Amino acid sequence: MKQQNNSIDPFIKSVFLLKNLGFLLILIFLFIFCFKNVYNRVYGDNNYKNKLENLLKNGKKIIPELDKNYITNQIKNGSSYTNEYEFKYSFKIKDKKYYGEFTTEEFIPKEPTRLMKYMTVHYLPENPEINQIDTEVEYEYAKDTVEEHTIGMLLLNVFGLFIAFILILYMLIIINDKVKSFDKPIENTYKNNQLQNEFNQKTDYKNLR
Repeated sequence: MKQQNNSIDPFIKSVFLLKNLGFLLILIFLFIFCFKNVYNRVYGDNNYKNKLENLLKNGKKIIPELDKNYITNQIKNGSSYTNEYEFKYSFKIKDKKYYGEFTTEEFIPKEPTRLMKYMTVHYLPENPEINQIDTEVEYEYAKDTVEEHTIGMLLLNVFGLFIAFILILYMLIIINDKVKSFDKPIENTYKNNQLQNEFNQKTDYKNLR
């Protein structure tokens, strides 16, 4: 009987440990999701908007060279599909080449010269590594994105971040305790309570006086 308990206990503990690990992974995904949202709302989107604004004010324009190789992705919209094209571009300033990439759904890239007629790159003269293609359109999009941010959604994501962090710490403590007690047998609390009740019922307390 003892040997049977020794074989069952690790199995039961493994099941509970895997459940705890699964819940921990869900909490980690929730934490990452909330962190990305908070980062984008506080820093990422505003920083991108400021970069584009600086390029429009202080940057110079140039027509890029488009790489002939591009990637076509099909995006499902309901029951239909639309094509999306990923392009790489390059331009030369003072005999040095600089690179960038962009995505478009507006043009069918059979002839790259068609894209070159419409696309221009803004770059900073002091640092051409900072550059952006189709800057005017991107700036309007970034501005709308920042304006759509609300304090309520920001606070909701911060709250989710805090709760996920607390629960992650709690689950790590539980998992650590389970790993430490993995070799110990499981106590049958129900059986112990039943034996204690039987003992109390059989004991004649009058003789103990």
